[in-house]
Amino acid sequence: MNSNIDLYLDILIKILQYVPNISNFCQTCKKFLNLMNNEIIYKKKMENEFPSHIKYNISNGSNFNTYKSLKILDILNIFKYPLSFYEINGLCGNKYQFKFENELNNFSASFTIRHLNQIYYSNIKLESIPLILFHYPNLKYLSMEGNEIKDIPEEIKYLDKLELLNFKNNKIINIRNLRSLLNLTDLILINNKIVDITNLGLLVNLKRLDLSNNKIKKIPLKIMKLKLLETLNVSNNYITIIPYEIKNLTKLKKLILSNNKNIETKNLKFLLNLIELHISNINIKQIPFEIFNLKFLKFLKIKNNHIENIPYQIKKLKELQTLNLSNNKIRIFPNFIGQQIQLKHIILDSNIIRKIPWTIKFLINLKTLFLSHNKIKKIPKQILALQKNMCIVDISYNEIDY
Repeated sequence: MNSNIDLYLDILIKILQYVPNISNFCQTCKKFLNLMNNEIIYKKKMENEFPSHIKYNISNGSNFNTYKSLKILDILNIFKYPLSFYEINGLCGNKYQFKFENELNNFSASFTIRHLNQIYYSNIKLESIPLILFHYPNLKYLSMEGNEIKDIPEEIKYLDKLELLNFKNNKIINIRNLRSLLNLTDLILINNKIVDITNLGLLVNLKRLDLSNNKIKKIPLKIMKLKLLETLNVSNNYITIIPYEIKNLTKLKKLILSNNKNIETKNLKFLLNLIELHISNINIKQIPFEIFNLKFLKFLKIKNNHIENIPYQIKKLKELQTLNLSNNKIRIFPNFIGQQIQLKHIILDSNIIRKIPWTIKFLINLKTLFLSHNKIKKIPKQILALQKNMCIVDISYNEIDY
């Protein structure tokens, strides 16, 4: 192996007992070393040649001060012994990232890597944010995914350089204290118990906002002041109205509204720069005609509804590349779809389609075609014209008579 290799390598080796030459082995890996799921009992002192990324589970205390070039440290699996952060005080200056996963038994005030800008506390059963975190003013990325946090304390205002904040899979109800994090560009609050999101309207630099799987009943008008917002996910909530003021989100490229039963879609017509739209499982019987105004739309997903036909107006979507109408009540795969030559992916499985149109031969860019679980009786010979570019064709579970 080339000792000068600059690619990230994931080297998984099984270490059961004392391995005196591990330091020499590490010379071959300058960026990333994965030693997770082992039982490292003893580790010889590792000097400057140690790789910049080490990933392993802790079964005994370790002297991290010797890892001079370390930039990323992933500590995985259950901590069998309490870990004092005194042992990693030497990680400073150019050290950027720290990760924990699963149970963490001991937080120490000795944790003083003040130049950290990324910290990940994942799935370690935290019920609150450790106050020691607020002593790291240079943090830009903080992920506390998969814990049991209920409240975001006011002290989070001290992390005013945060750009990405991830509280996915917690138990948070109130998010009012996030209002001071004005540098946030990415906010992930998936699967919590949030009802009111009004204060998020103050986070004017947000570009990506994920609020899926909460208890939100309305999108407040203040959210419409997020002029830089590019991605908004409010799926799996209780929203029924998209406000007219959504037209102010002129940079919005991706909108996910799925699983908001009976949501009104009329104001979607104002999102003229939208590229990707998800409106699955919203209890509609036809494709909303407002969508046909979205001339730049490339991805349209409207699965799990009660749609019975594909209207002729879909031809207006000249940029559309992915059409997903899975699990509806569509009977006819219309001939005019053959005019949508830019289409790359058609997903029409779990409908009641009986015939594939001969015009499918004109879809020269088509890569995937999903028509399983329909009532198709015959495969047209014209489909053979697409075999050059076609990657996946699924016509299983039909009524084809060979």
